[in-house]
Amino acid sequence: MGTMPIDALRERFDARCEAGARLVVSAPTGSGKSTRLPLWMADALGGLVLVVEPRRVAARALAGFVASLDGSAVGERVGYRVRFDAATSDATQILFVTPGMALSMLAGDGGLNVAGVLVDEFHERSWEIDLITALAHAGRFGEAAALVVCSATLEVEALAARLGAEHLEGTGRSYDVAVEFDGDGGPRSDDLAPRVAAAVAQATRRDDGDVLVFVPGKREISDCSSALAGTGMRVVPLHGGLPPGAMAEALRPAKERRVFVSTNVAETSLTIPSITVVIDTGLVRRRVHRGGKAVLAVVPISGASAEQRRGRAGRVQDGTCIRLWSSAFALEPATPPELERCELDDVLLRAGMCGVQPADVAALPWVTAPPGFALEGALARLRSAGAVDVEGRLTDVGRAQARLPVSSVSARLLADAPAAVRGTMCEVVALVEVGRDLLEANPSGSQAEARAVLFDGAVDEVDVGLRCLRTGRARVHGLRGRTLEECRRLAASLRRTLGVEGDAVASRADLVQAVLRAAPDLAFLRRARADKKASRRAEMGEPWGNGVVELMVRPYQVPHVQDPPRPARAGAVLEREWLGMGQRARGVGRLVLRCKTADLLAAGLGEVEVEAPKVVRSNRKARVVGRCVKTFAGVELDAGEMPLEGAALRDALVALILRGTLLKGVAAPMLDGLHAWSLLHEAASRTRLSMPPPPEDAHTHLASRLDTLGVAELGDLELLEADDVIPDPVSMAIEAGLDPRDATSLPKELPRRLEIPGGRYACVVSLAARSVELHPVEGTKKEPAVGLLPRFRGFSVTFVKASRRQRLR
Repeated sequence: MGTMPIDALRERFDARCEAGARLVVSAPTGSGKSTRLPLWMADALGGLVLVVEPRRVAARALAGFVASLDGSAVGERVGYRVRFDAATSDATQILFVTPGMALSMLAGDGGLNVAGVLVDEFHERSWEIDLITALAHAGRFGEAAALVVCSATLEVEALAARLGAEHLEGTGRSYDVAVEFDGDGGPRSDDLAPRVAAAVAQATRRDDGDVLVFVPGKREISDCSSALAGTGMRVVPLHGGLPPGAMAEALRPAKERRVFVSTNVAETSLTIPSITVVIDTGLVRRRVHRGGKAVLAVVPISGASAEQRRGRAGRVQDGTCIRLWSSAFALEPATPPELERCELDDVLLRAGMCGVQPADVAALPWVTAPPGFALEGALARLRSAGAVDVEGRLTDVGRAQARLPVSSVSARLLADAPAAVRGTMCEVVALVEVGRDLLEANPSGSQAEARAVLFDGAVDEVDVGLRCLRTGRARVHGLRGRTLEECRRLAASLRRTLGVEGDAVASRADLVQAVLRAAPDLAFLRRARADKKASRRAEMGEPWGNGVVELMVRPYQVPHVQDPPRPARAGAVLEREWLGMGQRARGVGRLVLRCKTADLLAAGLGEVEVEAPKVVRSNRKARVVGRCVKTFAGVELDAGEMPLEGAALRDALVALILRGTLLKGVAAPMLDGLHAWSLLHEAASRTRLSMPPPPEDAHTHLASRLDTLGVAELGDLELLEADDVIPDPVSMAIEAGLDPRDATSLPKELPRRLEIPGGRYACVVSLAARSVELHPVEGTKKEPAVGLLPRFRGFSVTFVKASRRQRLR
C-alpha cells in the first residue's frame, strides 16, 4: 500500500476516533480521505462503519478500491449497497452506501446501530447528506456512533463549531495549475458549445495532456461533444447516468488524446489522472428558490467548486484551468445547501421514518437549518395529502408513503392505489422516477416498423412507455437498453415492496381514476389561448393549467403509427419541473396520462358554483334548487338545475336570506348589527379593550350561524328567531367594558347606509382615520350635495366611484 498525503494525519486521527467522537477532516482532492479514513475508522471503532457517498458510481468504485487495499474481495470486510445493487456479507465491517440507502437502512425495522458514520464529500450539501449528518449528530445511528465529516473544501471552523467537533486538517499533493479567464461578466450559457470548442482549441495548441470540460448537464454534454467532434481528439461524455461498465471503460488509460465533457460528477466523485487542462464553464444545474417555487436552473458555481475543478488539472504535472468568465466576477464562496433551495416534503417523510416526527424536524441539530417557510409549506402539503396529522406526526398513510423509495408524489400514487391497479401503477411510477426517454432518437427502418406494431392503438406517452416496459426489446424497437432495464428493475422492486403478485394489467379507466383520486393536483387542462399560439407549439409547448399553477406541455403524438390520436386536451401531468428563466420560473410538464373531462368529474374534481338559487314548492313540500356549474381550472365541466344539499344548500339559504326571500325582515337589522359590531370593535381596540373581531362579511356571519344552529335543510329555518342571527351590539359593548350607549350612538352618527334626496350611499367608516367614504348604490350616479350631508362627527367625507375619489368635506 503506497503512501498518500492524508497518511500524515493517521496518528492524530487514531487518538481521537472513539465512541461518540465528532471529527471534521479537511484535505485537498486526491489526498486519500475517501480510501484511508474508512479503514482507520474500522480499526479504531471495531464495529460497522457506514461510509456515505453522494453517488452510486463513487460508492461502488471506492468499495472496490478499499477492498483491494485491505487485501480482500468486495463484499467481505468491505462492501457496498446502492439502489438495485449490493455486495455485502455478515463479515462486512466497512459499508459504502448512497445517502438514500443510508436513510432506508435507518428507517428499517429495528433502526440501525453502527460504530461510526463517515459522511464524504459533505460540501455538496444535498438534503439527504444534511439530514444524515443531523440524524447522526442526534444519535439516531446509535448513541455511541462516531461521526466523521470530510471534504476537500469546507468552511471547516463554522462546521466544526456547529457539530461540536474537532477539526483535523490534512495536506494534499498537487502540481501548479495556472488560471486563465476568457469571458466578459459572469458564467453564462449562451453560445456555450462554440465557446467551449474555441477554448479547447486554444489549450491543445500548447499542451499535450487530456482535457476535462465542465458543463451543467447532459444536454450541454451533447451540444459540446458535437462541437468538439472535429478536434481530432476522442470525445468522452461523463455523467452519473452512465452504467458502471461504460464509466470504467471511459476512465481507462488510453494512447489517443481525449477530451472529457462532464457534469460535476468529475468534480469530486471521479479522478482522471491524465488531465492537464480544465475548461470550466462555471455553470451547474441545481435547484433554487424563485417566486416561491423550487426551480431547476443553470446558475454559476461557487468559489469552492471552482477550486475543486481547477485542482483536477494538477494531478500528474503542472496544468492549466481556463475559466469562461471574467476575473472581475465574484462567485459566491460556497454552494448553498439544497435544504435552502428545495421543497421539503421528502425531507419530512424520510425524517419521520427515521424516528423524528415531521413537526420536530426543525429541532434537529442541523448544520444549516431549513427555512421555516419551506417547512411550513411541506407540512401543509403533507397534511392535505393525509400523510401527517394536525399535530405534524406521520399517519399510517404517511408511513406507507415514506417506506417507498420514490418521491412523495409517486409514493401517493402507489400507497393509495387500489389492489387491481397497483401492479400497473408500479410501472407508471418507474417511468416517472427514472425520468428519461426510452426511445432512441434515430431508429432504423426496421426499428420504426417494429415500433409501429408495438404502438398500434396507443393513446399517449404513458401508454407508449408501458408498452416498451412490458414487451419492448432494445435492439428490435430502438430503445435505450440501460434506461429500459432500470425502469423494469424499479417496477419489479416496487411490486415486491407492495406485495403485488401476478401480471394483471389494469384497465385504462381504472388507472386514470386511481391517479386522479390519489393526486388530484396532477390534473391539468389545456388552456384555450393555446390555439392562438399554434405556431410556437413545437418550441415552447402549450399552456396547461389546474387552477393553481400553469405548465408548458408539448403536444405528444404517438410515433410511427398511422392516424395517431389527436394531442390530449386534458390529463394527469405525471412529470412537472420548474425551470429558471432569468428571474422568473417556468413550469414544464411531460408524461401526460390522457383523460376526458368526464374522468375529472368522476374523480370528484372541480369547484361547484350555484347560480340563481330559488325555493320550489311541490306536493306541499318546499326545497331549494339552483343551477349548479362545475368548473375546473376555469373550464366548465358540467351544468344543470338540481336540488341543493350540504354546503351548497347552506350557501343558497344564506343568499336567499340576504335577498329577503327567506326570513323576511331579518337581513337589514342583521347588516346594521354587523356594522355596529365593526364600529365597537375599532373603538375597543383604540382603548385597549378586548372584543371578538367582527366576521369578514354578512355571508360569512350568516353561514357560521346556520352551521352553529344546525340548519341542514329548508325546514330548519322555521325554528329560528331573528335574535339567532342578528348581533346584539349593546351586550357586546357591556361585555367589552364600553359604554353601552356607544352601541346606539356610534351607528346613528356613522350609519351603514345614507339615504338623502338624490341618492343612496354605502358608508365605509374608519375611526382611526376619522374618515367616511360614500359609495353610490342602487342606481345612484352622482355625488351627494354637501349641504345635505349629516355631521358625521366631524369626520372627513370622500365620494368614491370606481377609481374616482372626490373630497366633499
